[in-house]
Amino acid sequence: MISRYDIMKESSVLDTDTTTFPDPLSINFNDLKLTTSPYKKRLDSRQINKPWLIAYEVYNRTDSEDMILNLNGVAFYPTLEPGDDIYIPTIADINTFISKMKTKNGKQ
Repeated sequence: MISRYDIMKESSVLDTDTTTFPDPLSINFNDLKLTTSPYKKRLDSRQINKPWLIAYEVYNRTDSEDMILNLNGVAFYPTLEPGDDIYIPTIADINTFISKMKTKNGKQ
């Protein structure tokens, strides 16, 4: 299961258990290169309450929904409302982006 946390660099800030926090600023979503135009998807309340359904219905897998939402400028899914539109990139474009960010952030 892939999430945006898998491609973040570790920050220099230590948690109380002496592990480091992931650094959300280490991901530049502007680095995503689209090879195919994303398509628009209108969300219903079911997809908003269970955002992993977005990825499942499109990609037939339950990961990457956080990537889709971030790419659409949605920081918190509860801010979405039924009828809102989001743009869905291809899974190939997301996978290429993930590989690029893992390499860039030393996660490979």
